[in-house]
Amino acid sequence: MDEIMTTAIAADFLHLKPAALLKLANAGEIPATKIGDDWRFVKSQLITFMATKASAEQNIRKSMQPELTQQQTEKTRQRQTARGKN
Repeated sequence: MDEIMTTAIAADFLHLKPAALLKLANAGEIPATKIGDDWRFVKSQLITFMATKASAEQNIRKSMQPELTQQQTEKTRQRQTARGKN
């Protein structure tokens, strides 16, 4: 059976402040279930969510890499021109 965590335990597990975790839960941005006035978090769902989020962020960074490299190259050229190296 999956481990069910309170807000305090889930926040500690995710290295978040409880208020930040509650904000994510209320916005529906993180897997959670509201029971009465309290939120509960399933540990395996949080692990899957974080792994998926990390993978998506990595894919975004990879897709932006050529653009970032081009921007860095342009900034280097501008600095060199300003220093009179070109």
